Amino acid sequence: MPLLQSRPRSLRALALGAALVVLVAVAAAPARAAWFPGTVVDGPSSSIVEVDGLDLSMDGTGGVVYIKQDNGVNHVFVSQFFQGQFGPSQRVDPGLDGPSSSARIAASEDGRLAVVFINGGSLYGVVASDKTQPFTQPAQVAEGSQGAPIINPALDMSVHGAAYVAYVTTPGSGGGDIHVARLGDADQSFKQFPGTLDQDASHQAGTGNGRPSVAVAADGTAIVAWGEAGGVLMRRVDRDSFSSSFIGASDSPLDGHTPGQADSPDVALEDDSSYGEVVLRQDFDNGNGLPVSRIIARHLVAGDLGPAEGIDGLSFPVVEGANNPQLGMDLRGRGMASGTRMSSLTPTSAFLRNDAFAPGAVLGSLNNGGTDPQTVTAAGQNLTGVVAWLQAPTPAPDGVVVAGRFSVNNTYEDEVQLSPGEFGPVPTNGGLFAASSRVGDSIVAFAQGPSTDRRVVASVYARFPGHATPHTSRVVHTKEPLLRWLPATSVFGPPTYTVYMDGKQIGQTQGTTLRPPNPLSEGRHNWRVDTTDAHGQKRAGRKRGLRVKTTPSAA
Repeated sequence: MPLLQSRPRSLRALALGAALVVLVAVAAAPARAAWFPGTVVDGPSSSIVEVDGLDLSMDGTGGVVYIKQDNGVNHVFVSQFFQGQFGPSQRVDPGLDGPSSSARIAASEDGRLAVVFINGGSLYGVVASDKTQPFTQPAQVAEGSQGAPIINPALDMSVHGAAYVAYVTTPGSGGGDIHVARLGDADQSFKQFPGTLDQDASHQAGTGNGRPSVAVAADGTAIVAWGEAGGVLMRRVDRDSFSSSFIGASDSPLDGHTPGQADSPDVALEDDSSYGEVVLRQDFDNGNGLPVSRIIARHLVAGDLGPAEGIDGLSFPVVEGANNPQLGMDLRGRGMASGTRMSSLTPTSAFLRNDAFAPGAVLGSLNNGGTDPQTVTAAGQNLTGVVAWLQAPTPAPDGVVVAGRFSVNNTYEDEVQLSPGEFGPVPTNGGLFAASSRVGDSIVAFAQGPSTDRRVVASVYARFPGHATPHTSRVVHTKEPLLRWLPATSVFGPPTYTVYMDGKQIGQTQGTTLRPPNPLSEGRHNWRVDTTDAHGQKRAGRKRGLRVKTTPSAA
């Protein structure tokens, strides 16, 4: 897709899967990271129902939200993720006796989390201000009832902690109406916006595959996309008001083929809220007068959208359609979009670079055995990303598994099974989610095992830690110098530094300084700092010269 207009990149961008889960990584590249499948967040237990959401902030903190029975009733539980570890399970809907459902989670820096869910037909929210704070008590965001419940909540949070939740009230004038509530970056509760986002209150909006999607930019403003009356609309949301104009996302032909019914939008904004992307599913005339389902993307600039471009790897006339669009994008407008081929049930993915998508590619090395892959994707801030999906090999003696692939610089690494075989099959209705940090360290979360022995499982992709760069002067005037180095990049937990002097280990620390245990001799030495991350991946340091000079020079 050509650029609609040129624009500078904001400096804020710099501040910044019963199934088998499969993952892909770059095969030709040297070893630079690894998958660590099978971290058990909770279980095994007959009480675990499903995973409902997962999110990571750029700094690698976040959490997973899931439904688990407490005294036989479905309730919302969260495990917070900090320093590369999942914390203890905690129920976040205390005081609500009825069953909860439709939980969503969003993360920001330093462990700030927001969770929304439905209980008794009403929408509730809880907030953890940072990694040290407990969740607030459930607060009602919007009132509903058993007969007229709120449905389809969608939640997102900015890098600075402001969050928006879009949700649907029923029955509404036309069967459903779109509403929004906002959480300020320092707030602990959501505040509703008056009115609805719908273009026409008599239309059905936000129901079924027309469920809303919301994205929040770094400046604290948002955009909401939803299905209404057979099309997809978008509307910008400021801190206390809606935009007066609507953006139609389903009115563009694709390669000259007439557009038809559309739904399933997924929207994302860059750090500059003027720019973004939306992906959606839409019917187009297949050239024979019959509709075919395609996945398209459109680039957003202010209130305008670029032309539709196919991102499913298909071309007209299409033999099989595609659906289930999912978008993962960083704050500079780069990332991936995934989807599903409808007949072969194979996952697809397309790279997003420079405001345009590359043709979609089919992923998965095995025949999928009749299982919907439910493909998900997420993007880091450094041209990295992850795609995960459900997969049923043929034959499938062990049921469905989760598979995944990691991408680096427009290339996929090898496919990996992310669901450990010893935990049993992955339920196809148990949820599958992916999330990435700024450096590409990623998590894929899902439920695994039979209902009587189920786990919440997280498979972690950890990139190799960065180099620890020596920072001590090359000449020191003491035999017991304080060795200093700059910290290595490792967002999933603090690394351990091993310090060597003249080829011999002299100490280990998780800090960034170390004094030799024994005095050094006069003269020249060399030293280095090796870095080992929380998963045991080691990065050898670079040698640096050190001269000990304690004797004054002759006059």
